[in-house]
Amino acid sequence: MKQGLMSLAAFVPCTLLPVPAQAEAIQVIVENIAFAPVDMNAKVGDTIEWVNKDNFAHTATARNGD
Repeated sequence: MKQGLMSLAAFVPCTLLPVPAQAEAIQVIVENIAFAPVDMNAKVGDTIEWVNKDNFAHTATARNGD
């Protein structure tokens, strides 16, 4: 019984440690002069891949100049 409690005591603090957030890969498709998805939430560290399926070039610019 004592050994079981000691094992549990060693396990509990490990489960309380913060888990680092995983970076996401977000794909935005430009087709028929429209972006899909229209809205998205990207975090620092995420990667955004732009896929242009139109016959002409597009650009993306942040409204705040970033």
